[in-house]
Amino acid sequence: MQVLECLWRQRWSRTVDGVGALIISPTRELAFQTFQVLNKIGAHHQLSAALLIGGTDVEFESKRIGSVNIVVCTPGRLLQHMDENSTFSCEQLQILVIDEADRILDLGFSRQMNAILENLPRNRQTLLFSATQTKNVKDLVRLALQDPLYISAHENAPQATPESLLQARFLTEAFCHLRPGLSLMGLWGTMNQMKRLEVFKKFNNKTFGAAMIATDVASRGLDFARVDLVLQLDCPVDVDDYIH
Repeated sequence: MQVLECLWRQRWSRTVDGVGALIISPTRELAFQTFQVLNKIGAHHQLSAALLIGGTDVEFESKRIGSVNIVVCTPGRLLQHMDENSTFSCEQLQILVIDEADRILDLGFSRQMNAILENLPRNRQTLLFSATQTKNVKDLVRLALQDPLYISAHENAPQATPESLLQARFLTEAFCHLRPGLSLMGLWGTMNQMKRLEVFKKFNNKTFGAAMIATDVASRGLDFARVDLVLQLDCPVDVDDYIH
Protein backbone atom coordinates (compact mmCIF):
# COMPACT_ATOMS: atom_id res chain seq x y z
CA MET A 1 0.00 0.00 0.00
CA GLN A 2 2.89 2.35 0.75
CA VAL A 3 4.24 1.79 -2.76
CA LEU A 4 0.91 2.46 -4.45
CA GLU A 5 0.22 5.57 -2.39
CA CYS A 6 3.67 7.04 -3.02
CA LEU A 7 3.49 6.63 -6.80
CA TRP A 8 -0.14 7.77 -6.93
CA ARG A 9 0.66 10.99 -5.01
CA GLN A 10 3.46 11.70 -7.47
CA ARG A 11 1.02 11.13 -10.34
CA TRP A 12 3.30 8.43 -11.71
CA SER A 13 2.70 7.81 -15.40
CA ARG A 14 2.17 4.27 -16.62
CA THR A 15 3.73 4.99 -20.00
CA VAL A 16 6.29 7.76 -19.32
CA ASP A 17 7.92 7.43 -15.89
CA GLY A 18 9.02 3.79 -15.98
CA VAL A 19 9.92 1.71 -12.92
CA GLY A 20 9.05 3.54 -9.71
CA ALA A 21 9.29 0.69 -7.22
CA LEU A 22 11.19 -2.58 -6.81
CA ILE A 23 10.00 -5.28 -4.40
CA ILE A 24 12.64 -7.99 -3.91
CA SER A 25 11.91 -11.34 -2.24
CA PRO A 26 14.28 -14.26 -1.56
CA THR A 27 12.05 -17.01 -3.00
CA ARG A 28 9.83 -17.37 -6.04
CA GLU A 29 6.79 -18.37 -4.00
CA LEU A 30 7.04 -15.32 -1.76
CA ALA A 31 7.45 -13.04 -4.79
CA PHE A 32 4.41 -14.69 -6.42
CA GLN A 33 2.33 -14.20 -3.28
CA THR A 34 3.37 -10.54 -3.01
CA PHE A 35 2.46 -10.01 -6.67
CA GLN A 36 -1.00 -11.50 -6.09
CA VAL A 37 -1.65 -9.16 -3.15
CA LEU A 38 -0.36 -6.17 -5.13
CA ASN A 39 -2.79 -6.95 -7.95
CA LYS A 40 -5.71 -7.13 -5.52
CA ILE A 41 -5.08 -3.89 -3.65
CA GLY A 42 -4.01 -2.08 -6.83
CA ALA A 43 -6.92 -3.24 -8.97
CA HIS A 44 -8.38 0.28 -9.24
CA HIS A 45 -5.06 2.01 -9.90
CA GLN A 46 -3.67 2.67 -13.36
CA LEU A 47 -0.15 1.59 -12.40
CA SER A 48 1.29 -1.49 -14.10
CA ALA A 49 3.18 -4.31 -12.37
CA ALA A 50 5.31 -7.29 -13.40
CA LEU A 51 6.54 -10.46 -11.71
CA LEU A 52 10.14 -11.44 -12.52
CA ILE A 53 11.16 -14.86 -11.19
CA GLY A 54 13.29 -17.74 -12.40
CA GLY A 55 11.72 -20.66 -14.21
CA THR A 56 9.43 -18.45 -16.32
CA ASP A 57 9.67 -17.07 -19.87
CA VAL A 58 12.38 -14.41 -19.76
CA GLU A 59 11.64 -13.25 -23.33
CA PHE A 60 8.00 -12.58 -22.46
CA GLU A 61 9.13 -10.56 -19.44
CA SER A 62 11.59 -8.57 -21.57
CA LYS A 63 8.91 -7.51 -24.06
CA ARG A 64 6.63 -5.89 -21.48
CA ILE A 65 9.05 -4.71 -18.81
CA GLY A 66 9.68 -1.39 -20.55
CA SER A 67 6.19 -0.14 -19.60
CA VAL A 68 6.09 -1.45 -16.02
CA ASN A 69 5.88 0.80 -12.93
CA ILE A 70 6.21 -1.76 -10.10
CA VAL A 71 8.48 -4.81 -10.30
CA VAL A 72 8.13 -7.76 -7.91
CA CYS A 73 11.10 -10.08 -8.28
CA THR A 74 13.78 -12.40 -6.96
CA PRO A 75 17.39 -11.14 -6.97
CA GLY A 76 18.72 -13.48 -9.66
CA ARG A 77 16.08 -12.73 -12.30
CA LEU A 78 16.21 -8.98 -11.59
CA LEU A 79 19.97 -8.95 -12.10
CA GLN A 80 19.57 -10.92 -15.33
CA HIS A 81 17.28 -8.24 -16.76
CA MET A 82 19.61 -5.48 -15.59
CA ASP A 83 22.50 -7.16 -17.43
CA GLU A 84 20.72 -8.34 -20.59
CA ASN A 85 17.71 -6.09 -21.22
CA SER A 86 18.48 -2.67 -22.68
CA THR A 87 14.86 -1.49 -22.21
CA PHE A 88 14.95 -2.06 -18.45
CA SER A 89 15.93 1.02 -16.45
CA CYS A 90 15.67 1.95 -12.77
CA GLU A 91 16.94 5.53 -13.12
CA GLN A 92 13.65 6.98 -11.83
CA LEU A 93 13.26 4.52 -8.95
CA GLN A 94 11.50 5.99 -5.91
CA ILE A 95 11.12 3.01 -3.57
CA LEU A 96 13.15 -0.14 -2.94
CA VAL A 97 11.39 -2.78 -0.83
CA ILE A 98 13.38 -5.76 0.46
CA ASP A 99 11.27 -8.52 1.97
CA GLU A 100 12.91 -10.96 4.40
CA ALA A 101 15.76 -8.44 4.44
CA ASP A 102 18.05 -10.34 6.80
CA ARG A 103 17.99 -13.33 4.43
CA ILE A 104 18.55 -11.33 1.24
CA LEU A 105 21.42 -9.33 2.73
CA ASP A 106 23.30 -12.38 4.01
CA LEU A 107 26.17 -14.14 2.22
CA GLY A 108 23.88 -16.26 0.05
CA PHE A 109 22.65 -13.25 -1.92
CA SER A 110 25.59 -10.92 -1.29
CA ARG A 111 27.07 -10.86 -4.81
CA GLN A 112 23.70 -10.43 -6.51
CA MET A 113 22.53 -7.69 -4.15
CA ASN A 114 25.77 -5.73 -4.47
CA ALA A 115 25.40 -5.75 -8.26
CA ILE A 116 21.74 -4.74 -8.05
CA LEU A 117 22.41 -1.85 -5.66
CA GLU A 118 25.07 -0.47 -8.00
CA ASN A 119 22.36 -0.04 -10.65
CA LEU A 120 19.94 1.85 -8.40
CA PRO A 121 19.83 5.60 -7.65
CA ARG A 122 20.91 6.47 -4.11
CA ASN A 123 18.18 9.09 -3.77
CA ARG A 124 15.33 6.72 -2.96
CA GLN A 125 13.29 5.40 -0.06
CA THR A 126 14.34 1.94 1.16
CA LEU A 127 12.00 -0.29 3.17
CA LEU A 128 13.22 -3.46 4.88
CA PHE A 129 10.80 -6.09 6.21
CA SER A 130 11.58 -9.13 8.33
CA ALA A 131 10.57 -10.90 11.52
CA THR A 132 14.28 -10.86 12.43
CA GLN A 133 15.49 -7.48 11.19
CA THR A 134 19.13 -6.72 10.47
CA LYS A 135 20.93 -3.88 12.27
CA ASN A 136 24.30 -4.74 10.79
CA VAL A 137 26.12 -1.48 10.05
CA LYS A 138 27.69 -2.91 6.89
CA ASP A 139 24.24 -3.81 5.54
CA LEU A 140 22.91 -0.33 6.22
CA VAL A 141 25.89 1.29 4.49
CA ARG A 142 25.42 -0.93 1.43
CA LEU A 143 21.81 0.19 1.18
CA ALA A 144 22.76 3.87 1.51
CA LEU A 145 20.42 4.31 4.47
CA GLN A 146 20.59 7.58 6.36
CA ASP A 147 19.17 7.80 9.89
CA PRO A 148 17.16 4.57 9.54
CA LEU A 149 13.94 4.24 11.54
CA TYR A 150 13.11 0.86 13.10
CA ILE A 151 9.42 0.02 13.53
CA SER A 152 8.42 -3.16 15.35
CA ALA A 153 4.97 -4.73 15.28
CA HIS A 154 5.58 -6.24 18.72
CA GLU A 155 8.23 -3.95 20.15
CA ASN A 156 7.27 -4.51 23.79
CA ALA A 157 6.77 -8.26 23.56
CA PRO A 158 8.94 -10.15 26.10
CA GLN A 159 9.76 -12.89 23.60
CA ALA A 160 9.83 -13.47 19.85
CA THR A 161 7.55 -16.53 19.83
CA PRO A 162 3.97 -16.57 21.20
CA GLU A 163 3.26 -18.06 24.63
CA SER A 164 0.69 -20.39 23.09
CA LEU A 165 3.35 -22.14 20.99
CA LEU A 166 3.63 -25.82 21.86
CA GLN A 167 6.88 -27.57 21.07
CA ALA A 168 6.78 -31.34 20.61
CA ARG A 169 8.63 -34.22 18.98
CA PHE A 170 6.98 -36.96 16.97
CA LEU A 171 8.10 -40.38 15.77
CA THR A 172 7.28 -39.84 12.12
CA GLU A 173 8.15 -43.40 11.12
CA ALA A 174 4.90 -44.58 12.72
CA PHE A 175 2.88 -42.79 10.04
CA CYS A 176 4.83 -43.87 6.94
CA HIS A 177 2.51 -46.71 5.92
CA LEU A 178 -0.80 -45.10 6.81
CA ARG A 179 -3.28 -43.75 4.27
CA PRO A 180 -4.41 -40.52 5.91
CA GLY A 181 -7.40 -39.80 3.65
CA LEU A 182 -6.39 -36.23 2.82
CA SER A 183 -4.60 -34.40 0.03
CA LEU A 184 -0.83 -34.67 0.32
CA MET A 185 1.43 -32.20 -1.49
CA GLY A 186 5.15 -31.55 -1.74
CA LEU A 187 7.17 -28.37 -2.28
CA TRP A 188 10.94 -28.18 -2.75
CA GLY A 189 13.53 -26.06 -4.54
CA THR A 190 14.42 -28.30 -7.50
CA MET A 191 10.79 -28.74 -8.52
CA ASN A 192 9.73 -27.31 -11.89
CA GLN A 193 8.62 -23.71 -11.39
CA MET A 194 5.14 -24.15 -12.87
CA LYS A 195 4.61 -27.18 -10.63
CA ARG A 196 5.79 -25.18 -7.60
CA LEU A 197 3.25 -22.44 -8.27
CA GLU A 198 0.55 -25.04 -8.94
CA VAL A 199 1.20 -26.71 -5.57
CA PHE A 200 1.32 -23.32 -3.83
CA LYS A 201 -2.06 -22.24 -5.22
CA LYS A 202 -3.68 -25.65 -4.67
CA PHE A 203 -2.65 -25.79 -1.01
CA ASN A 204 -3.59 -22.15 -0.42
CA ASN A 205 -7.09 -22.72 -1.85
CA LYS A 206 -7.79 -25.86 0.19
CA THR A 207 -10.39 -25.32 2.91
CA PHE A 208 -9.87 -28.64 4.72
CA GLY A 209 -8.10 -31.98 4.56
CA ALA A 210 -4.69 -31.09 3.12
CA ALA A 211 -1.07 -31.51 4.18
CA MET A 212 2.15 -30.24 2.64
CA ILE A 213 5.64 -31.66 3.05
CA ALA A 214 8.15 -28.94 2.19
CA THR A 215 11.80 -28.00 2.47
CA ASP A 216 12.90 -24.63 3.90
CA VAL A 217 11.88 -23.03 0.59
CA ALA A 218 8.53 -22.56 2.39
CA SER A 219 10.01 -21.32 5.65
CA ARG A 220 9.91 -17.57 5.06
CA GLY A 221 7.03 -15.20 4.48
CA LEU A 222 4.47 -17.49 2.85
CA ASP A 223 0.97 -16.82 4.17
CA PHE A 224 -1.35 -19.82 4.35
CA ALA A 225 -4.33 -18.49 6.30
CA ARG A 226 -5.98 -21.78 7.26
CA VAL A 227 -2.99 -23.83 8.46
CA ASP A 228 -3.70 -25.39 11.88
CA LEU A 229 -0.44 -27.22 12.54
CA VAL A 230 3.21 -26.85 11.55
CA LEU A 231 5.63 -29.71 12.24
CA GLN A 232 9.39 -29.25 11.94
CA LEU A 233 11.01 -32.63 11.37
CA ASP A 234 14.50 -31.24 11.86
CA CYS A 235 15.90 -28.44 13.94
CA PRO A 236 16.48 -25.20 11.93
CA VAL A 237 20.07 -24.20 11.31
CA ASP A 238 19.80 -20.96 13.29
CA VAL A 239 17.45 -19.08 15.61
CA ASP A 240 16.24 -16.66 12.94
CA ASP A 241 15.01 -19.49 10.73
CA TYR A 242 13.16 -20.99 13.70
CA ILE A 243 11.34 -17.72 14.38
CA HIS A 244 10.28 -17.44 10.75
